[in-house]
Amino acid sequence: MSGWIKGLFWFGIFFAAVYAGAQYGLPYFRYYRLKSDAADIVKFPINSADEVKAKIVEKAAEDGVPLDPANVSVQPDGSHFDAQANWSETVDLFGRYQKQLNFAFDVNAETGN
Repeated sequence: MSGWIKGLFWFGIFFAAVYAGAQYGLPYFRYYRLKSDAADIVKFPINSADEVKAKIVEKAAEDGVPLDPANVSVQPDGSHFDAQANWSETVDLFGRYQKQLNFAFDVNAETGN
């Protein structure tokens, strides 16, 4: 292979790797951000489980997480709350390969996890 074709080939490989990494990385980034936000929400004294659930769903919408309110569960735990949520996102690589990623978290005020 001549020099510029070889360089173009390796640039294409590099671009594909960066693209795939971004496509897979963003859903995981959103997961960790929402889990952290939910842990913060359950630590603050809020009046009702419905209010906690609404705040988590609102934060998910802000973060671009496709979280259905039916998949969020909040239970009182003393003066704080425990929250669980789950959702799925589909990663599409170049329209040729789709992978469904499933996410779930369970956070409480005591541990923050």
